[in-house]
Amino acid sequence: TKEEKDQYEQIIEDINQKMAEVDNMLLMNNEDGARKLLVESKEKLDQVPKDSKIYEEKGVETANNIQIGLDKVFNVNRITDPETSIDYSQISSDVGVSNIERIGDTIYAYDNNSDSVYSGKLEDGSTQVVVDNQGGPTLIAVAKDSAATTLGWSDENTLVQFNPVLEKLSEVGIGETADSINISDLKVFGSRLYALSKDGQIYKFTADGDNYGDSAPWLTEDNILSNSKSLAIDGAVYVVDGNGEIKKFFSGVVDDEFSLDAVEPVLTNPSLIYTDENITSIYLLDPENKRALRFNKEGELTSQYISDKFDNLTDLVVDEDTGKLYLLNGSQVYMVKI
Repeated sequence: TKEEKDQYEQIIEDINQKMAEVDNMLLMNNEDGARKLLVESKEKLDQVPKDSKIYEEKGVETANNIQIGLDKVFNVNRITDPETSIDYSQISSDVGVSNIERIGDTIYAYDNNSDSVYSGKLEDGSTQVVVDNQGGPTLIAVAKDSAATTLGWSDENTLVQFNPVLEKLSEVGIGETADSINISDLKVFGSRLYALSKDGQIYKFTADGDNYGDSAPWLTEDNILSNSKSLAIDGAVYVVDGNGEIKKFFSGVVDDEFSLDAVEPVLTNPSLIYTDENITSIYLLDPENKRALRFNKEGELTSQYISDKFDNLTDLVVDEDTGKLYLLNGSQVYMVKI
């Protein structure tokens, strides 16, 4: 109806006036104010049906301008054609890699379909089977336990170490309490192994020679976590909780003052967090929105990397010395400059 058309036209006109205010705010370095107006404008434009003639005539351009503004204030890098560093499907079309770790100039991938380990050379992208582990235990979670080895937790609640020099998986002893842990992730920090359990606890195992002893609950309070997905440690411990929140802990106690900057699109279901004591940033994977995010350790957003090609993100590793972020997407490892 004409009444609806006039209403929609007025909404778009009001938004365009706000966009002029956004430009002024950015000139005055008022990014917080600009973010607020842009988010409000995006929500307001949603009131105009996308199949309406007025949206086609005026709304599309307004939507594009809003997106350009949002990308600017939320530090978005849109990548049309990300560089492929490694493609493990060269080994087989049915590889099912879900975990990667970088050792030197090689990224090792762990295959849940064949329970094997593959290498991918960053220098030339060449790949090969390093360990053919057909019929062996499937590794649920993998972490570096030294500069040259990785540790994997299997679906049989056993611990195995991968040594790329020997090209073999070796079982590592672990206390009987490991049998009761429903693990979602693990990390090694110093002489301790931390296992993130889906029951809402983090269990700490202390090294006993080349093995690990029994576990002890690390969190001091119950019901802090639920269905947690991912763990990272740099001295503090960071967790992606089942509700999408990122929580930080010191000595088993949650840091209530820590939070990450708000982002657009809103972060609702991140799958993975990555940091350690040797890098300056915190990285997140957000598969639903086809992006990786980078924050400093105060929780301030520094960059977002978005691509339509990021349609199956499962893991990442980073080399801040060379300014490169490696993203596992299906069987491919994409490289993004940071």
